[in-house]
Amino acid sequence: KATGVNVWVQDGSGVDKLTAEQRERYLQASADCQSPAPASGVVYELFVAGKGKTFTAKPKPDAEIASLLAKRSSCGKDTLYFSLRYLPVAHGILEY
Repeated sequence: KATGVNVWVQDGSGVDKLTAEQRERYLQASADCQSPAPASGVVYELFVAGKGKTFTAKPKPDAEIASLLAKRSSCGKDTLYFSLRYLPVAHGILEY
């Protein structure tokens, strides 16, 4: 932040390439509040990616999205969401 540049890390949960344990270690190393982690915050994925070479996705279940929307950093780091089209309020408005 001293440079004026913010770096956010994406949680990767929507593409499901990491186990929950691996994802937690990755987020702790890059955006944790207890260590000098370099990231300014976390981007939480609100989708579940489809299988195949061409990217397709659908929204995560509403309860899981609600849980993600309730997450807050204990030390004031940024909390962002990708992508707004997967929010329950956008169903039928934005394509996915």
